[in-house]
Amino acid sequence: MNNQFEKLIEDARKVSLSYDEKDLIRHALKKRIGLINESPVFGGFRFFSFKFVATALGAIVIISTSISYAAESALPGSPLYIVKNFNEKLSSLLILTPEKSAEWQVELADRRLEETQKLNGVGKLDEDKRTALEFKFETNANQFNKEIKTLKSENKLKQAGELTGKLESIIEKRKKIFSDMASEENMSDHSEINVILNKVNLRSEQVMGQRQEIEDALAEDDDVADTKTKPQQLEESPGNSEKRTKDSLLKLEIIQ
Repeated sequence: MNNQFEKLIEDARKVSLSYDEKDLIRHALKKRIGLINESPVFGGFRFFSFKFVATALGAIVIISTSISYAAESALPGSPLYIVKNFNEKLSSLLILTPEKSAEWQVELADRRLEETQKLNGVGKLDEDKRTALEFKFETNANQFNKEIKTLKSENKLKQAGELTGKLESIIEKRKKIFSDMASEENMSDHSEINVILNKVNLRSEQVMGQRQEIEDALAEDDDVADTKTKPQQLEESPGNSEKRTKDSLLKLEIIQ
């Protein structure tokens, strides 16, 4: 946990804004704070009213929130992309259950594929960006597998199956988009979009097999449950009850 927190702090320190972004933040702060009168200076010290401090803090929170919101749509290469990654890592630390963690890994995997799609769409998907996104996608998929394994060990096969199906659906959707991009642009087999498409194809097969395995396990559990309930149902069926009644009457007639 400490190592993850230190990594978050390190990533936060790398945030670098452009001159225009800094000027926008500076202007917003001055505009907000300038509406509040400062208290007089006493003995060389300036005392600020509680209202001034509260307003300044509020302005900082608003600006920070605005930056985080803007970072949600940032792509690799943008200064705000570091903020986006920082927010994602912070969110990961707040997730406490395997099911929620698996859901989050599905979301992160889809984000990386979406970023790949957008970068390719504007002609900015170079080898470095593709490699970095591919690595992150694989990391999210591997972490997803760990969470699914935990759910299976806890006999939560239904939840595991639903989450695996969701990841499979997302991968299939992006895979089709990548394939269409490669076809429309007549890209070579070694183009960046085709390279990551090959990786997505491999992951698609793995997830499909994982889903099928979970579905087979669920079906097996259902068969076992049916086998246990059938003898009881036969014993308690009206036909069996009627047969037992006739047998009893027959025995009574024989005795008489």
